[in-house]
Amino acid sequence: MNKNLLFPALIALSLATLASCREERDSTPQTGFTGEWIWVESIGGFGGWTENPQTENETRKIEIDDLYFKSYVNNILVSTAQYDLSVSGMDTLITYDNGNQQLVNTKPDELILSDLCADCFTHRYRRR
Repeated sequence: MNKNLLFPALIALSLATLASCREERDSTPQTGFTGEWIWVESIGGFGGWTENPQTENETRKIEIDDLYFKSYVNNILVSTAQYDLSVSGMDTLITYDNGNQQLVNTKPDELILSDLCADCFTHRYRRR
């Protein structure tokens, strides 16, 4: 094969391979966010602590509908907030009515909420 044709062919093949490896991401907020979620664990802080129902001797759950995000500790409602979901770059963010934000990651039966600071916590929930 002619050297003048080989180089452009290799470039085209490399670009096609890179394009096929790129993750496609929808620009709309994640679905499957609403529902009732039971707290599994929270990990973070400077010490990398792990908190869970056993270490904290409490249960936590959140209920999310189309308008409100409700938090419960030991089945007692402790907060209710309106929220918005939005996409910023590659991240889905939840913004509460008080201005606080968390990163959101959902899987079919798992919800992960990550606080937005260097030493904050990541909270993991399972769908009820």
